[in-house]
Amino acid sequence: MNDESVEPTTTTTNTATVVCEAKILFRQLKPFPVIDENNNFKIETAHFLESSNQIIDAIACFGKLFSPIVRDMQQNVQKIMVKYKQNETLFQYLEDLILKDKDGNDNPFDTVTDGLLWLKRAFEMMEQFFRNLLEDTTRSEQVKPHLKKAYEECLLPYHGFLAQKAFQISRVAKVEPNDLQWNGNHKRKDGQYFLDTANGGKLKQS
Repeated sequence: MNDESVEPTTTTTNTATVVCEAKILFRQLKPFPVIDENNNFKIETAHFLESSNQIIDAIACFGKLFSPIVRDMQQNVQKIMVKYKQNETLFQYLEDLILKDKDGNDNPFDTVTDGLLWLKRAFEMMEQFFRNLLEDTTRSEQVKPHLKKAYEECLLPYHGFLAQKAFQISRVAKVEPNDLQWNGNHKRKDGQYFLDTANGGKLKQS
């Protein structure tokens, strides 16, 4: 940041306090692993988790409107991390972690694979949010409609009553443009880079 930049702010999540720079440099975030045949189309777990955490921290800095999705994503990343730490060699790749996930789970509905699926859906929601923002020809600063539309398309079809209550974006306190914390520095090209990064390492559709 140069001397004219706004001082960093902080936001507290359910796992840590994230330092939010006045401008989030998406190009400095670690991209998701590229899925290619040279690696047998496998995704390195550690790389995936690091990229996920960096992106989630960036989203957390957007403001309180995004807090429900941030908490959900953090919980699912933590679920994957705990399993990965049990045996980092055995679970080097997400594919191996998923294949072994059926072993040792007391609750068959609370698995790492389930957490990974919900994390994937949440990332797809954020991708759709940025796409909605980029395709808005009115260039409105009102972000809530874009986020609500992305939620309805990507997560609502899978959510039960309680989850819908937790994600009721329309009930979040009134959000002003500044609450997105762009601070006048973010450009729509940053959103486009987020999309490019997400598409470059996107998990296969389930």
